[in-house]
Amino acid sequence: MNSFKFNGHTISFSDHKQSILDAIEEHGFYVPSSCLSGRCNFCLLQVEKGSVNESSQYGLSEKQLKRRLFKSCVAKVENDLECNDEIY
Repeated sequence: MNSFKFNGHTISFSDHKQSILDAIEEHGFYVPSSCLSGRCNFCLLQVEKGSVNESSQYGLSEKQLKRRLFKSCVAKVENDLECNDEIY
């Protein structure tokens, strides 16, 4: 089972295909979202440690990429990952 740290809490995935946003919400946390397909950028989170899949950063500006932001609705955990709960 995959897991990652979000705002100091370890979030586990019930399904390896589950998005980070779905896992966060399943554990009672709220992240604003709208399209759930990576277009609106409402669900941006910031990587503190680790990395996310490239598709979760597709279409982001250079400034957003330098800040290590990603779209949580299309992001999957592929390795150790920590992110915070700030909304961007």
